[in-house]
Amino acid sequence: MGNVFEQLAELPQEQAFDAMGKVQEDDLPLLAASLMVARDEYPELDATAIEQLAQSYATRAQTLGASAEAPMAAMRVLNTLLFEELGFTGNTGDYYDPRNSYVNDVFERKLGIPISLAEIRDDQLGTLLAPVGTKTILGRMLRNLKSVYAEREDLERALRCSDRLIRLDPTEAPEWRDRGQFYLKVGHLAAARADFAHYLELSPDAADADQVRQSLIQASTATVRLN
Repeated sequence: MGNVFEQLAELPQEQAFDAMGKVQEDDLPLLAASLMVARDEYPELDATAIEQLAQSYATRAQTLGASAEAPMAAMRVLNTLLFEELGFTGNTGDYYDPRNSYVNDVFERKLGIPISLAEIRDDQLGTLLAPVGTKTILGRMLRNLKSVYAEREDLERALRCSDRLIRLDPTEAPEWRDRGQFYLKVGHLAAARADFAHYLELSPDAADADQVRQSLIQASTATVRLN
C-alpha cells in the first residue's frame, strides 16, 4: 500500500484523484485510496503509522485463523478481532459525524460506520469479503461526506467531495449537476455554468433537465456573489 500512497501523495490532491480515476480497480488498494480521501481534511496525516497499524491487525487476524480461502470463517474471525478484542464499534450516537468516514479518525477513535470499518481489513481478505470495487467504496464514502457537509451548510467541503467524485468517474452525470449547484451557492458562477452545461450534455432528457436549465440561466445572469 505504501508505494501507491506515496506516489499519489506526491501529486496535488486534484491530480491524485484524477490518477485514481484512471487506474484499474485491482491496482488501487482500498486503504491507500481511503487515505487520499482523508488527506483532503488532514493534509499532514501519518499514512505510514496507519498502514503499520492496519498490517498489525491483518497479521493478528491471520494468526487467529482468518484466510482468504475461507471467507465466511474469516468474517467471523475479523468480527471477533475488530469488535470484541480491539473494541471498534459503530458510531450510533452520531452516525453523521464526518469523522466516521475518514479512515485515520476511525483508527484513532475506533468509531465508524460500516463502510469505513471495512477499510481496516487487509486487501487480500477484503477482496473476498467486500467484492465491491475500491472506486465504488470511495464513491460511497465521498457521497456520505457530501451529504453530511451539505446538510451542515459547509458548502466548500461539500463542493470538494463532489469534485473528487467527478475526478474518480467523470461519467457520473448527477455529480456534475451537484457540483454546479455548490459552485452556484458559493458564487463561482463560471464554474457553475460549465458544470450545468456538461450535465445537460450528458443527460439531456433527465427528469430535472428543465430545472437545471433554470439554474444555468441563474448562473448566467447573476452578477453578485451568492451566499
